[in-house]
Amino acid sequence: MSRIMSFLHIPPKLKPYLTRNFARTEWMRYRRDHNREWFRAVSAIIHLDIRLIVSAVVLWIFTLAAMYHGTFQPYKYYVLVAISLLGIITITLNTFYGRKIAHILCPILGQFMFIMLLVTLQAVLLMLTGTDSSRTTLRDAEGASLRITGVIREIRPLDSHTNMIILSTDTAQYRNLRAPIHEDIRIYNNTKKQQLTPGTRVNALGTLENKGTTAFLKGASIFPQPNQNLEHTHALNTRMRDYARRHLDAETTALLLGTAYGDDSAMPNTSKENYKLSGLSHLTAVSGANIAIIFMAGYRFGILVRVPRRLMIGMGITAVVLYSTILTFEGSVIRSILMGSLGALAMLRGTGRNTLSALATTIVCCLIAAPKLAGDLGFVLSTVATASLIALGPSLTRLLMRVLPHTLAELIAASASASLWCTPVILGISGKIPLYTIPANMLAAPLTAITMFAGLAAFLSYSINFTAITDIALILGRIPAQGIEYIAKYFAHAPANPLNVDVTLASVAFAGVTVFAGSLLIWLWDYRIYKRELHLDYVRIPGTRHVTSTHRQ
Repeated sequence: MSRIMSFLHIPPKLKPYLTRNFARTEWMRYRRDHNREWFRAVSAIIHLDIRLIVSAVVLWIFTLAAMYHGTFQPYKYYVLVAISLLGIITITLNTFYGRKIAHILCPILGQFMFIMLLVTLQAVLLMLTGTDSSRTTLRDAEGASLRITGVIREIRPLDSHTNMIILSTDTAQYRNLRAPIHEDIRIYNNTKKQQLTPGTRVNALGTLENKGTTAFLKGASIFPQPNQNLEHTHALNTRMRDYARRHLDAETTALLLGTAYGDDSAMPNTSKENYKLSGLSHLTAVSGANIAIIFMAGYRFGILVRVPRRLMIGMGITAVVLYSTILTFEGSVIRSILMGSLGALAMLRGTGRNTLSALATTIVCCLIAAPKLAGDLGFVLSTVATASLIALGPSLTRLLMRVLPHTLAELIAASASASLWCTPVILGISGKIPLYTIPANMLAAPLTAITMFAGLAAFLSYSINFTAITDIALILGRIPAQGIEYIAKYFAHAPANPLNVDVTLASVAFAGVTVFAGSLLIWLWDYRIYKRELHLDYVRIPGTRHVTSTHRQ
């Protein structure tokens, strides 16, 4: 080999790459790095701290009841139940003071007091921020003719003739009464009669109808207010959409901008249906997946520049904060930012340590910042998906890493765990289960990141008038976007998709039990491998004693 290289006059720098041991060396290096990643993934415990989970669930139930019936009604019953339970616990502690049962009841009493404080704080905030009075006004105006004033926050095309307008309302007038109201009201508008844009301030007149926590204005007439300037972000989004449409078709434009910052208004209805049936509808909205990609990008950049681990997490958070500056801070965006960052952190750390407590804290923060999320199905799906990344994702990643590279195992585990746990919720909502969600998300995931960053590059360069870079970004983003379009169309029309099931309590319960059984099998399989490879605690519950030994030789 050396004679051949000397005869061909190969440069010295290339000689190591042509030796017979090069492939073996590179393979051994890959295996060493892979094993290091696997041991990092299994080196931690699953930290089952469910104390804050109970508080978050109670706060969620109370907030949902307050949105439906007003703050005072559920809070009155809550106080009665709380005082009764507090009295029972206090009497029991006094009776059995110093015994074993007292040591068990003391932490329960502290947990109970914290829940009381949390619910009371939420009740006070609902009344001080005007949310309670706004909900009361909407309940009282049910079926009445209502005149509202507000700003168009979003326009969603439903078909070729109808748009659904989401109006952020300031004031409402009915029955000679005028009241401030801070709620989102949905209006159906004919696109041929009026051309409206987000950011426009309007007056609307129609009949109010409440469906759950969502308010609709039926038969509404909309009157735009004259002499107004659109908000800079909305105007920039409109110009960016029009510019992209001159270079790309409607579906590619909607996908490119939708993955970047949630603007999918240009997408045809047939394409939207394809994305729903293939389980990819989350790609064209600001979801936790967007935030997770941004967080992981900042975190991985920290790995490249070799900064300390805590600083890597800070770089991921900084990337999310910078990304959020081009978004509108509404309830769904707040939910996506918090849930996406938490889910990405759980997957990157490869452990459930403290992340259950972090999930509960995130739920509490979301409900306090935006109480309307208590009745939002998107919030339910985000919570379930994030919980799956925390509880099931690391175990599934460890199992897949035995046969796949770490990055690919992480990608498949995230998609599979979220799809599995969200199945009962999707079944209860629509009665349709997309059968090919996991393979569709696996194939679309690498293309989604490229499409998202291309859309962000196009938006940022267009905002500073670097249209040459905008054109390049649109061209580069077209190829992966068209790949995602093909994936969505293929799996939407795949055999037996979707699975139609009658929505009953029994069917939803059966789906939930099946998902739990599948998750339990994954945990048990991971547990056997974990205990065989390492003499470490697989699960640790706070307040219990554990003996942890070192890795066996």
